[in-house]
Amino acid sequence: MVNGKFGYKMWASLFTLLISALLIFSGVSVAAEPKPIRIGHLGEWTGPAGRTCGPPGDALIAYFHEYVNKEKGGIPYLDPKTGRVLGKVKVEVLYADCRYELPLFKNAYRKFVDKGVVACHSTSSPALEGLKKDFKRDKIPCFQTSTNTVAHWPPEWIFGLRPSFADDVGTYVNWILKSWNKKRAPRIALMFYDGPFGRAILWGGPEYAESKGVKVVAEEPVPPTPIDMTSQLLRIKQAKADFIIGNVLGSQAAVILKDMKRLGINIPFGTCTDTDAAEMVDLAGEAAEGAYFLLGAYTLWDETRPAIKWVNEHYRKYMKGKAGYHVEKRPYPDGVWYVGWEVGAVMEECIRLALEKVPPSKLTGKSLWEHGIFRMKNFDINGLRAKKAGITYYKGVDHRGGHYMVLHRVKNLKDSMVTGWMKAPTILPPWMKKK
Repeated sequence: MVNGKFGYKMWASLFTLLISALLIFSGVSVAAEPKPIRIGHLGEWTGPAGRTCGPPGDALIAYFHEYVNKEKGGIPYLDPKTGRVLGKVKVEVLYADCRYELPLFKNAYRKFVDKGVVACHSTSSPALEGLKKDFKRDKIPCFQTSTNTVAHWPPEWIFGLRPSFADDVGTYVNWILKSWNKKRAPRIALMFYDGPFGRAILWGGPEYAESKGVKVVAEEPVPPTPIDMTSQLLRIKQAKADFIIGNVLGSQAAVILKDMKRLGINIPFGTCTDTDAAEMVDLAGEAAEGAYFLLGAYTLWDETRPAIKWVNEHYRKYMKGKAGYHVEKRPYPDGVWYVGWEVGAVMEECIRLALEKVPPSKLTGKSLWEHGIFRMKNFDINGLRAKKAGITYYKGVDHRGGHYMVLHRVKNLKDSMVTGWMKAPTILPPWMKKK
């Protein structure tokens, strides 16, 4: 008989070995939970783009910290040889409020890299343009919920979800021409945020319009925080534009729409992919009625679609009581929060695919590129998109990801779909045409 401290330790060791053996032979892994995978969000909650760029960050953080980590227990990783699930790994989102200022983006990015992120996300054109070479040098994929033209072309380490801002101009042009029945050519005016984001439509957008026989009769920059757009709108009216395409933030669109109503200007106005009905109505009120916008989504209030219901239920669950969110008043998200949830799902899928080939401890930006991103084929984001509009990345050829858009309109101060999924033209900027 074995007694005392030595006997206790021996029996404890034997018991542990027995349990381990049972687990191993039953196929259950006893590996310790791996360290979380880190990704970085180069965000803006304050500054001129805070109203538009803050919600995607909130959604992305909630997607991983609440939905993936807590509800799902993490992302599964496999034994590459057998395909057997070995366990799950959680994802930690590092984030910073960079206030739309490039030095702050650069500083935050360096800190993220030092802490071992395998990917980044940004909503900001200054960050995407200013850090494009850094992402390539460090081999860190960056997913964007902007659609910045410079970031997309040439395709390197930045990945999108939808066509570029210049492509948006082309999508509007094609749609206008479909129903145009006058003998003269259509006339459009362009209004754009006076910075990298807004001016992205100028890299090929006007040339595409002209090539289709559509005249660009005005190009009007919009200040980051406009107060009065009377002068610009009167010039557009004098130029006899038939349609205004605005690559502007929701806050800027609100000022434009209010001034159009005050001035009695009834020219149809449409925005590119950075705002939606909920945001415009919230900011412009009745002046938003009739405004158009492009979005890579169905109507966000239509919960007869299971995928939309899935998003909305989580929006209500995670945003209730959060500052700036009035879930009781509006129980579904606006488009900018939605794209943050959407990019979370895309990043999760890329990580999941990579973890079929490499263990969590070996996952890097490079292995995410090699084993995750380019294995994604027509990913419909759990039904949020039509299958033909799913996400696919073509290595070194086209990293926009999504190539289809839906035209929406504010009707009775609510979102309504004007079209189904339309394929956007691929509009290359001048520096790509020279290659």
